[in-house]
Amino acid sequence: NAEYMGHEDMDDVAGYHDVSMSHNNESRSCILLEMFRKPAIRRALIIGCSLQMFQQLLGINTVMYYSATILLMAGVGDNAMAIWLAAATASVNFVFSIIGMYLIERVGRRLLLLASIIGTFISLILLALSFLLIKWHSPLITFHENIPDHNNCSTMTTCYDCTVERNDCGACYIDSSNGVSNMSCLPTSNDNSWSPPGRCSLNNTSSTHFLWEHGACPTVYSWLPLIGLALYLAAFSPGLGPVPWTVNSEIYPQWARSTGNAVSTSVNWIFNLFISLTFLSLTNWISESGAFFLYASFAFVALLWFYISLPETRGCKLEDVDKLFNEPLCCKRRSIIRETVPDLVANSN
Repeated sequence: NAEYMGHEDMDDVAGYHDVSMSHNNESRSCILLEMFRKPAIRRALIIGCSLQMFQQLLGINTVMYYSATILLMAGVGDNAMAIWLAAATASVNFVFSIIGMYLIERVGRRLLLLASIIGTFISLILLALSFLLIKWHSPLITFHENIPDHNNCSTMTTCYDCTVERNDCGACYIDSSNGVSNMSCLPTSNDNSWSPPGRCSLNNTSSTHFLWEHGACPTVYSWLPLIGLALYLAAFSPGLGPVPWTVNSEIYPQWARSTGNAVSTSVNWIFNLFISLTFLSLTNWISESGAFFLYASFAFVALLWFYISLPETRGCKLEDVDKLFNEPLCCKRRSIIRETVPDLVANSN
């Protein structure tokens, strides 16, 4: 065993010196700068980082972190129900991640990623349209209470304007078998759980007959965002979930692999932080539908970029991967794959 370990150490040392000689003694320089000096590796790093960036810009951790909040915004009035529905949608992520493990070696990285982006784009459009539909069919404010209104809440005309567009107002209403009725817009308490004046105040003994909403509206379309979230995770998980990590493990030469993966992982977490911190603010600035339309626009840009730039790495030997990035972006992509992995093409035929 000691002799075997000695041979391993000698091989590692010899490999280290070979790499150092072939890359201008990079052990004494910054590997990251060396990666930028070499066009093929620079392109690989850009693609690897853009894979991780777009994975986050398409809103995956908005959905995972805020799924219960999104459902509450969609009109699921019960907090416990929203949490259980969020857990159900998360199970979709688990199931389709397993499907992605099966497909990634059979379909290939490139095709699986592009199909995943298309499905994610469609589901984001569905989510945006769902919130637009909820807004367009928001219940009307039909009851105006004779109370002091320093916040001008009584000037609101719909539930959406009252509870979503305004942070300091909420809706008080009666929900019966005939639907929502007698809805009024009232100022909220400090914790937004009730209204100091009016029918939904704690001092009103008949307040148990009224329902209070802040940040959402009662709607019959609350199931549409739930479907949108499930479709989003079903589309995202098989492709956009594993492909960025898989491709990043394949596209760098051995001497740059750890640095390339470290840089791309840092990009992933930077944009993870950015997206998770800005989602709630985005819903206030451009509304829920606007936020999902924005994520959909990122998906469209990602589809164009990866269609042009991303080669297929399935079955390609690590020492041949650099050939994929020495050619123009899209002109010779397929011929390069056939030259580097002829056995793969033969098997697929």
